[in-house]
Amino acid sequence: MRSIWTALVMLVLAALLGGCGGGGGGSATSPPTTTALPKGDVYVSAQSVTLQVAPGAITYYTLDGSTPTENSARYTGPVAVAATANLKFFSVDGEGNRESVKTERYLIAGGALLRLSATGGGGQLAGVKVELTLPAGVSVATSGDGSVPDGVVSPSANTFQGGSVLSFPGALSYDPATRVLTFYIVSSLTAGFGSGEFAAVAIQGSGALPDAGAFSAVLAAVDLQGNVLSSGAPVASFRVEQ
Repeated sequence: MRSIWTALVMLVLAALLGGCGGGGGGSATSPPTTTALPKGDVYVSAQSVTLQVAPGAITYYTLDGSTPTENSARYTGPVAVAATANLKFFSVDGEGNRESVKTERYLIAGGALLRLSATGGGGQLAGVKVELTLPAGVSVATSGDGSVPDGVVSPSANTFQGGSVLSFPGALSYDPATRVLTFYIVSSLTAGFGSGEFAAVAIQGSGALPDAGAFSAVLAAVDLQGNVLSSGAPVASFRVEQ
């Protein structure tokens, strides 16, 4: 008789425990979270990108700009990003919970980079106008008509996710006579951006490049349309990476 009661108690407990998943049998409802390391940014050379996710999840990705599906390449090890590309990816866990597609953009300069940072400027900035003077022997790539091609100037670091280079007439130009490169970087983020690195410029030169102290720039705070504001001007600092 005692064994019968024990069996009944066990059945009741099993039924109670089995119903604690809110009708889902206790399966997880949160999708996995995948992280790319290093994150998308501007780099001098090719990058080996690791996609990290919890054990048991399967990650799918593309490098050609298309949206990945479960028929796309399956992540099995670091992804080689040898040229500028958008890495898109998502993961699915063992319960079938699917993550939204994420995108990391990698810009591979293939040469030397001049990284620009800003300090001051009276707080958060919607954007900044840059008049960058290059030292003798240093230049940037230009097209046959003298225009500056895409990829020479790129948003980076704290503006990268919401930053862009303005493209209205004359917004991006290079004068070889004065070696002045003019461009505008703006942020689509509501908070704008503050102090820190905000842009990278692909530079070229014959022989060894000069150190950061040979570069100079005049910065001005601008709005999202590129109009110069009367607020305090930020101050530029530089780092050469090659």
